[in-house]
Amino acid sequence: MIEAKRVAKRISILMIYIFLIALIGSAVYFFIIPNPSCYDNKKNQGEKDIDCGGPCLPCKEPEIINKVDFVSAEFIPNKEGGYDAAVLVKNSNDIVGSGHFKFRLVFGDEMTSQWEDGFILPGEQKYLFIYGISGISMEQVTAGATLEIADADWKKFIHYEEPDFISVNTEFFDRVDNLPDYSQVRGTLVNSSQIDFETVKVKVLLKSINGKIIGINHQIINTLRANERRDFVVNFPKDISEQVSDIIVEPETNIFDSDNYIRIYGDPKNVKE
Repeated sequence: MIEAKRVAKRISILMIYIFLIALIGSAVYFFIIPNPSCYDNKKNQGEKDIDCGGPCLPCKEPEIINKVDFVSAEFIPNKEGGYDAAVLVKNSNDIVGSGHFKFRLVFGDEMTSQWEDGFILPGEQKYLFIYGISGISMEQVTAGATLEIADADWKKFIHYEEPDFISVNTEFFDRVDNLPDYSQVRGTLVNSSQIDFETVKVKVLLKSINGKIIGINHQIINTLRANERRDFVVNFPKDISEQVSDIIVEPETNIFDSDNYIRIYGDPKNVKE
């Protein structure tokens, strides 16, 4: 009986200790650790970003730069005695793109290529192809060119998800039985997006062992449905200047064109000045 009382007393003392420790811990949590605020440099309390949105002041909208950045241009001699060009450009805006713009290359003060039509998606880096540039010399090509952009129609996306295309089984064939003057790139394009596209352009670049672009061309695929696989074949001249070491496949589709997709893709709105 006495032993039972001792055990009960010890349990009571232990419970008191546990209660005191919990009380002290609560005091530390509520009085020593600061409460979340809009100035604690943390994303908490339902904030959209660090210390903004939710119960805090609205977050600043990302800066919109209505500009296509010119990265580089490479030139490939063609059979007609002129040049084709692969122009690398970049859009630094994450939620803004241009559904249509005109572009051309400028050589020196006078010579230019013809105006071409293009588009660029939010955050996209891509190649623009120009075929059949004539009337320019090797000296002008070596001196380089600048890119001129005009009539860009910029739109902002409320919800944006990049089209998801995958190229598989891509191979280069330097001999084609029924086309003796051509070589070919063959492959399969997979539309992993959940949208049916009316038109997809499959652009192909051939590179030499030192990374130089030695050939460009494309094929149009019509009506590529969600999760569908379609074969593509892109022809190149037989007499490519150097051995092909790498193949770049760059599929693209203009999601700004309402006729190009069946299911609603994002919510593009005109960018207001």
